[in-house]
Amino acid sequence: MLSALAISGCSLIGVRTAEEPNYELLKQEGDFELRLYPKMWLASTTVASGDYPQAVSEGFRRLFKYISGDSNKENSKIPMTAPVLSTANEQSWEIAFVMPVGWKAEQIPLPTDPTISLREIKNSRVAVRRYSGNNSQQLIKSNLADLETWMGKRGWKKNGPPYTAGYDPPWTLWFLRRNEVHWPVSEN
Repeated sequence: MLSALAISGCSLIGVRTAEEPNYELLKQEGDFELRLYPKMWLASTTVASGDYPQAVSEGFRRLFKYISGDSNKENSKIPMTAPVLSTANEQSWEIAFVMPVGWKAEQIPLPTDPTISLREIKNSRVAVRRYSGNNSQQLIKSNLADLETWMGKRGWKKNGPPYTAGYDPPWTLWFLRRNEVHWPVSEN
């Protein structure tokens, strides 16, 4: 009980305890970075409607039931990791949890919820813009525009759709929240 209170208190003030995927930092300029991520596994779900906060909330609930063991075949718990990823599609949102570092396909429990799928992401080169605040569609759009400008000045070509990465629980103070926008880029 005390450890849960301590962890909640730490996340309120911006101390992160969830495991994050490893990456190699290739370039950094202020809040902008170019990273190389090794392959990793994602559990994802698509939310067909709603704005950004509604979609993330719905997708998070589904995925949390999966990692809690309530909606996976082995009824086994999967450690919570960060970030929570989200991608806007034409009429929907994809929300994803990163599986723990180093897990192989055979270690990942199969979902019983048909709206959850598992997929492997190969090594990826990603341009990133880091920022704080309560994520909104307007804040995401603004940071994506800044990231796109930064990428363009370096001649980097887009290699897939952009996505957001949220590292903190919703009760974290807004000015201490770590958010990022990511855009996969091809090698020059």
